[in-house]
Amino acid sequence: MRVLVALLVWIIAVAGAVGISNVVADSIHNPPGSTAAGGSFDAGTVKATDSLSLFHTANFTKALATARSHLGPDATLDMVVIYPGYLDLTAVRGGSEVDVYVNAAGTYDETNTGGNPGDTPLFQLARVNDGDPAAISQRIAGSGQLPQSELHYMIAEVDSSTHHFHWLVYPVQGTAVEYFELAGPRGRLYEYRTGSSTGLQPVGS
Repeated sequence: MRVLVALLVWIIAVAGAVGISNVVADSIHNPPGSTAAGGSFDAGTVKATDSLSLFHTANFTKALATARSHLGPDATLDMVVIYPGYLDLTAVRGGSEVDVYVNAAGTYDETNTGGNPGDTPLFQLARVNDGDPAAISQRIAGSGQLPQSELHYMIAEVDSSTHHFHWLVYPVQGTAVEYFELAGPRGRLYEYRTGSSTGLQPVGS
């Protein structure tokens, strides 16, 4: 009986964890672990405006430097995902994909997924600058569309249709904007409003 009760408790705990987990998109990897040694840091709880947030330049600089030290500055990537609490890179090495995770506490993890990038457009790690997340989040906040505290995560990638490098910025759920798009901190800012039938529109037009 005790074994059965323990099993039920475990199943409920696992189901709860799955429910809490937010799957961003099929192409974005779940982090291999969001808690540092000793359980003292949970990357998933960090918010955009927290002191440890990677949306602050000083914090992102450290995380990016850690990734560069392992991959090299000329590493080839097919995607960069930046949450306030962690950085997730999909690098390509020897023709296969490698998932790299660096959290705001400095924890590094690398996993060879064995995936093949196929026709996915690639770009160099050097394309992502230390100050980009902070500048982009401030740019969105300055547009008056959303406060910085409501930003959830950012994606840097090469668009598979236009083959142009761009950033996608997703707010937390329940906001009026589904996502923002821009080529970089100084690029034209576009928004796709939740439930829109007109697609991307320039902000402030």
